Amino acid sequence: MVLEDARLQATSLQAFVMEADKIRNEDGTNLVKYPLASAFPVEQVYDIDNVYDIIESQINAAASITGFNSGSPIRSKGQGKQAVATLTKIQNAYFLDEVEIYKYKNPRMPEEKQRVVDNVLMNTNDLSVSVDDTKEYIRAQMVYNGRFDYADAATQTRLTFDLERPKENDVVAAIPWGRQDSTPISDLLAAVKQFQKTNGRKKPDVIKMSSATYEKLVRSGQIKNELFANSNSPRIVTDEMLNGLFTSVKLPPIQIDDNETIIENEDGTFTEHKHLADDKVVLHAAILGSTMTGPSVENNFKIGKFIQTVTTQDPITEKTIVGEVVMPVTKNLNGTVYLDVSDKKGEQDLDNDGTEEESV
Repeated sequence: MVLEDARLQATSLQAFVMEADKIRNEDGTNLVKYPLASAFPVEQVYDIDNVYDIIESQINAAASITGFNSGSPIRSKGQGKQAVATLTKIQNAYFLDEVEIYKYKNPRMPEEKQRVVDNVLMNTNDLSVSVDDTKEYIRAQMVYNGRFDYADAATQTRLTFDLERPKENDVVAAIPWGRQDSTPISDLLAAVKQFQKTNGRKKPDVIKMSSATYEKLVRSGQIKNELFANSNSPRIVTDEMLNGLFTSVKLPPIQIDDNETIIENEDGTFTEHKHLADDKVVLHAAILGSTMTGPSVENNFKIGKFIQTVTTQDPITEKTIVGEVVMPVTKNLNGTVYLDVSDKKGEQDLDNDGTEEESV
């Protein structure tokens, strides 16, 4: 069997995954790919009830959890706790196909056998990355959409509910961004004031938007007027210019988030989810919650990612599993303000023309 190779034992794969994670942390890859991780610092817990107690306190009524296994609403605390226990074990698997198993057992040359081993290692690393991707997706749902929404296709478990954010923290730009008469600085200053109203006069630490929204920002008349004394100037606004302008008016720094995550649906299909929608600006606090991680039986009751190798004889199948008992949870429900900078009328006109809206 392929997974009986000494290089592919669970302990070897565990060391490989840990080293790969360490490299991504040190070279800055994870900092760029997971910008919300710093807002949800890791918190080690030793009882899954810690996660459920926080989630339960954020649910208005049991029926607001939309489904568990069969799709029927969760009606009891026991069902809710079972759903959370299932979902907190985020994991994914890689199956070796018959061709790989055959090539490993009957290599035409040593390099062919080595390629199978390398392929298992690379796919195991991809599984580890997918666990981190899922954590960031859950964080993005909470921060950018005000919802906890996560489904595990393997166990047919889904947990969905709205966070109890202040409704007044959803604000709209005076004029859609990207126009000559747009006033994004005024809009953002007003959004900061709204944030202060629900956060004890504290200001937000960061402003998040997509690249498409950023392009509208720098095209807006108020920006050009402040920088060039001409709201219709053809000159290009550089990042340095905008950063200097924001500093002068005491606005938080901008961070671009164009991340997307591919999530498997309950029916086995896959959907690509854009974390932060275009025309939506999110102002938020530096710390919004924590990423709770706990021990797993697969990891000998240690905290952190676990690796499993599974082989069966009838039929012959081999797979590696990478997972982690982990769940991001929001604790600062007041810590976000949403600023809508879209052209609602323009979108409505587009819909009336029969143009299909992009699904995200």
